[in-house]
Amino acid sequence: MSERLGLRLDVEGGALSQYAGLKCNSLCRIGDVVLGADEDGLVVFGADTDDGAPIRALLASPATDFGSGAVKRVRRIDPDAASDRGFDVVLAGDDGVVRNYRTDGEGRNGIDVGRDGQGRVWTLEIENREGCGFTLYGLDIAFTDLDRRRP
Repeated sequence: MSERLGLRLDVEGGALSQYAGLKCNSLCRIGDVVLGADEDGLVVFGADTDDGAPIRALLASPATDFGSGAVKRVRRIDPDAASDRGFDVVLAGDDGVVRNYRTDGEGRNGIDVGRDGQGRVWTLEIENREGCGFTLYGLDIAFTDLDRRRP
């Protein structure tokens, strides 16, 4: 059976969630319980594990130039988040350098980014550790334009 991609839209807040690797072919909600179904039976969404395996949660940003076409360095990442076990952060620029960071998961988790890379376009991923839940309240990214020339 092929795996499916699930999308959820919060119509009040406009938040969009993506669920990859779903094997169910139908979903329903009964009260506060979301159920999925496939040829093998029912699946309850919202459990702490996926049949005993940790549930991977990943927030991946689209590639962005932060509104500036100049070459830049990301100086600091400040995720305002909560997590029982912390989370992993991956920052990548179009220079090919991938930077990996780990946080403890409590409050503002400031990450100072070194001077080892530069690029016009960047991507950022935040992933839970060991299947724990996390809540992201906000995210600040500070960068420095390296091109001092202005049009």
